[in-house]
Amino acid sequence: MAKAPKSGGAQEPLDESQLPAGEAGEIIKVRGPEDGRWRGGIKFGPIEQDIDLSQITRGQLEEIGGDPYLTVRRAE
Repeated sequence: MAKAPKSGGAQEPLDESQLPAGEAGEIIKVRGPEDGRWRGGIKFGPIEQDIDLSQITRGQLEEIGGDPYLTVRRAE
């Protein structure tokens, strides 16, 4: 007979890349190339787009920020 898994046992390590990238209201502005570019599951084009950091993960922010074809700046 199979035993039920114990509760309160070891938890999986926290994957920080899945945590929100920031607080609600923290905004970055991202512009992509004329023909568009997908990064972090979001399509960017030549019109600057506001991204609320609470709506994306740290992993997505790393992908967006590390792409040389995207221009990223903090909103003032």
